[in-house]
Amino acid sequence: MYRLSRSRLRLLIPFKAVVFRMKSLFNRFIFPTKDLPDGIALFTLSGLDNLPLCERLVYIQNNEDIRVNIETNNSIYKQRDSVSVKISLTENSGITREAFLSLSAAEKISVNSSSLFPSTISSWFLLESDVRGPVEEPSYYFDPSNSNRLEDLDLLLRTQGWRDFEWKYKNMNYPPEHGFTVSGRLRKYYANVPLENAKVIIAILQSENPVICTVPTDTSGRFNLKGIDMTGDARLVVSGKGKKEHLQGWLLLDSLTYLPAEVPGKITQSKFLLNDNLPLKEDTKALIQDAEIKKAFKKKYKLSDTINLNEVQVIAQRRESIQASHIMSSRMMYGSPDKEFIVTPLMQNSQNFISMISGRFTGVWVMRMPQPWEEDSQIRIRGGKSQPLFVLDGAKVSFEDINSIPVSIIDRIDVLYPGATATIYGMRGIGGVISVITRTGFTFTASPVFYSVNIKFSGYHEPRIFYSPKHSSPLESDYKPDLRTTLFWEPNIKVENNKDLYVNYFNADNSSTIKVIVEGITSSGIPVTARTEYVVR
Repeated sequence: MYRLSRSRLRLLIPFKAVVFRMKSLFNRFIFPTKDLPDGIALFTLSGLDNLPLCERLVYIQNNEDIRVNIETNNSIYKQRDSVSVKISLTENSGITREAFLSLSAAEKISVNSSSLFPSTISSWFLLESDVRGPVEEPSYYFDPSNSNRLEDLDLLLRTQGWRDFEWKYKNMNYPPEHGFTVSGRLRKYYANVPLENAKVIIAILQSENPVICTVPTDTSGRFNLKGIDMTGDARLVVSGKGKKEHLQGWLLLDSLTYLPAEVPGKITQSKFLLNDNLPLKEDTKALIQDAEIKKAFKKKYKLSDTINLNEVQVIAQRRESIQASHIMSSRMMYGSPDKEFIVTPLMQNSQNFISMISGRFTGVWVMRMPQPWEEDSQIRIRGGKSQPLFVLDGAKVSFEDINSIPVSIIDRIDVLYPGATATIYGMRGIGGVISVITRTGFTFTASPVFYSVNIKFSGYHEPRIFYSPKHSSPLESDYKPDLRTTLFWEPNIKVENNKDLYVNYFNADNSSTIKVIVEGITSSGIPVTARTEYVVR
């Protein structure tokens, strides 16, 4: 049986299976490729027991008419000139498509130009990711100017397109990942014995969407929460509760450390001596000259007087206290509260939120049913006929969520009495509002607590804004040398078919050749790439 699959992004999607009988070692048949997507197709020959015998990679190209075009408004610019790049997507099929692109503009000398046909998104997505071993000059096979590129690509796949099957020799099972996992173990404090049938409160505190939930422990005291999908930094608070709903035990949290791929943090700087007796490549000489020019700039100006490429754009002055900034952002909805209660170290010994505020705050009382720590207890604010709305760090939460978090992480409690201020939350604020603000730099002020863990938790990468200055001021007092080698980068560009899109940025002070590269993928899954160059004098 011959099975055809499409191998893309490490996923095998079967398209068609053909059953036939082999009477000899040589069999010929024609397989139509008109309805197949572009890129690597995987032909697998299997026996009657569905055990794969051999495999062959074949490259398919049907859509030769899809291209992305980039063009600058000039070929030669002056220093600090404004550059306009026109991006367009053209095709001859008449089908409307979109493309999602990324554009970069950098000095050619700083871009790796050692290869005439370097790796691109097209070569990686359609070829390199499916071929075992390195591919030399990968973009050669996707350059339309090479008339023999498809024949050469077929020769490449005949040698590097055969694969063996590891699953024939051992059982392999890789479950899919659906986010982060919080797991650990809850044991007794005085003995290494698991706490069975206990509960673990897991709170992931962010300013916009806090997540608070309860998970049980098994017979070994283990617990886990899977499928956490979050972006940016947050605080993770995990607390153990016994059978009587009291915080107790010794909570041991598994590691949440995520180590991304290592990249060189610093480039080792070496001093080259221009010696006529030492043979140097032209690229190396150009790099040395560029380094000498920048070195002369740095002798004339201080580092703070120049414009360098930074990862973070400073858009506001840093406040003195991080906690003060956190309180201000939590109060953004209502401003100043009607009443403010600051949690003292003595209050941190309370079992939960209900027992902490019971009998302590004027104008706020607990309706005990029958004990203040029971879940049926309710809170009322003076003048309110219904339970108030609860807010945690600016986000609306339930009363159960507020009562579940450890008291030791609460910094202060704001109260909005029923009336004009509370009505900003609509009908939900008719009984008033209780806003709980947590600590940003959490530290225990009382005795050490073993039943709770509070750590910083980093989720998926949060995109940052690429800094690109605008040289529009003619004043000499505003002049700062611009030594950037990477002029512009925009990762989110959407282009529609037969519509032009313009991207603008400013050149730096370096006289050099700028290489502009656009790469991306269309809405139908076809990767595209284009590049151009211009000169800055």
